[in-house]
Amino acid sequence: MTFNIPAQPLIDALQAYSQQAGVQVMFETTSAAGFRSLPVNGEFTPQAALLTLLADTDLRVRYSRSNAVTLAPASVPNPDEPPIHPPVSADITLGTLRVRGTTDASDRNLGEYISLLQSDIQKALKKGGRTRRGEYRVAVKLWVTPSSRIVDRAELDGSTGDLDRDSSIAESLRGLVLSQQAPPNMPLPIRFMISIHAL
Repeated sequence: MTFNIPAQPLIDALQAYSQQAGVQVMFETTSAAGFRSLPVNGEFTPQAALLTLLADTDLRVRYSRSNAVTLAPASVPNPDEPPIHPPVSADITLGTLRVRGTTDASDRNLGEYISLLQSDIQKALKKGGRTRRGEYRVAVKLWVTPSSRIVDRAELDGSTGDLDRDSSIAESLRGLVLSQQAPPNMPLPIRFMISIHAL
């Protein structure tokens, strides 16, 4: 492939690479901040172009497939390898869900529904070994039929870096029976961020 990526802040260079290679690149912004990339101009394989961009950084490809890669600092342990000191427990948190209603009343109804939804999702994820193990962040989209208590469809917007874990998360949420029916004005899909880290 032909790449034309000038030397620039690494975050911008990775965005340019993603667009030119057609590959989704996932990384923590803080891990790439402060680095500058080398220029990548000319004919390269997508892998060679990415490795050139990362040459002067401590970021490494943690996980790769044809249309997505996950980057992490070399100093960060692989979450899929057994820890030296196994954690006593794990903590799952969900990012804030923001929705818009048409009236104050609908805003209150949506707010109550979202709080219950977060609790239901946390309980579902804590039941699965694959979904609560390791450290990861991933965005998820849910579709719930209005006036229904069942999650009809669940999709990851990205990857945790582990295809089996990705599948386990989707399977844990797909068909999940929720505590409360979705209000009729619920914007779809519902988007949220799962973040899990060992305590």
